[in-house]
Amino acid sequence: MSSVFDERACDIVNSILNTKIPSPIRGLMQGVLSSHNGTFRTYLPSHELHGSNWCDVRPLTSVSGTLLQLKWFVQLAHQVHVHAHLSIEMCIQRCLQSPLGQQKHPENFETPSWTEEQRSLIGFWRLIFLNQLRINGQKRSLKWTAQVMYSLNDGGLNYNHPFTHTIQTLMALDYITGFFLLSQEEKQNVSSNPLNLPPIPKDREFGFDCQSPPSWQSVNQRPSQISSPRAQGAAFFGPSSNSSEDASDLDEYDYMQSDDNGEDESSDKEDEEDDDGNERTLTGAFSCILRDTSDSDSDRNDREYEYPNKLQVLRYPIIPWKTRPIRDYGPMAKRVDESLDLGREPLGLQFYRSMAENQEGGPGKYMSPFAYIRYGFGLWEEQRFIELGLWSNDLIEDMHEYYKTWFQFLSPDDMVFHRKFRYATDEDYL
Repeated sequence: MSSVFDERACDIVNSILNTKIPSPIRGLMQGVLSSHNGTFRTYLPSHELHGSNWCDVRPLTSVSGTLLQLKWFVQLAHQVHVHAHLSIEMCIQRCLQSPLGQQKHPENFETPSWTEEQRSLIGFWRLIFLNQLRINGQKRSLKWTAQVMYSLNDGGLNYNHPFTHTIQTLMALDYITGFFLLSQEEKQNVSSNPLNLPPIPKDREFGFDCQSPPSWQSVNQRPSQISSPRAQGAAFFGPSSNSSEDASDLDEYDYMQSDDNGEDESSDKEDEEDDDGNERTLTGAFSCILRDTSDSDSDRNDREYEYPNKLQVLRYPIIPWKTRPIRDYGPMAKRVDESLDLGREPLGLQFYRSMAENQEGGPGKYMSPFAYIRYGFGLWEEQRFIELGLWSNDLIEDMHEYYKTWFQFLSPDDMVFHRKFRYATDEDYL
């Protein structure tokens, strides 16, 4: 078997990547390999890179490397696969040990679905990709601006990323380091230093129950929102001289980025209308600023300054507060199956955002997302939430019961440690 791999290593690796690995993960894996091989490049100048596109990696049709490099890559892929499963197992056990988790569940409850496994893998591969970029940056091989390098050396995990990207990557980081329970100083130290995967327990290296992809479309995903990468300012990464691909071919590829917030292009327009379809009247907000005499004439016109070097009150329109809806789940949802859109925000994150940004969300709105993420709520499919009693297939007319149940799912330690914020007018603050 070893001799067969040695003779056809590149063909075997590419065959597995193209037929077994979903395209969002495939791009990250190829980015890790090309970065390790020293053939890594970006298709945009570094001054156009920013937090929201750190990990938008273009999947390529093939990758290449020496036999030693490909063996390193295969071994790394095996390690990541094992740790992704161990991380899922840890989250499931936390669910079963929670105050509301100790109930009767289906026989296969502890077996992750294909989608849940892939979501865990995405988090690990994105973390490893950022870690590899950090290593290359410290070697000064990336030739990026100081601002980009500062963001990279700061962990690359700031909240300028899409919410799902950040949460799933932090879940992998928490599995490796216990990140969510560290002090702020310890978190900073972890985020700014290269990481190493922990050793695999000797009795857990093999034997995991992996589900097959539901369909070939699950492997070759086409996210719902496809647009021009250059227009979006996306950061594409890939092999350089060793690849048959060229930057001039960029437009031939689909932009592998989904609408991470679970909202389509019409959502902004919908938010400007009330439930009856009527346009909503914008209210005003006020701010006090001191005009700088160095402001350009265009700034003066835009900001309607009247008196130089004097404090002035400016009025800005703001959109009134409105509960964030859960768009992609429930009996009325019209989105494709979760396995076909791994970039979609999972139900756990959509529900949390709906609760946390709702003045009527009950005490659960005071919890940090990390309280729920430790239970795997950034990975689970809709069906698992139904089995946990945290969601329903039926139309939910009143979300308050579910807000209450989500809060009661947490342990007393969670409730104390993960308090986040309060609204000034609330009376139910913990």
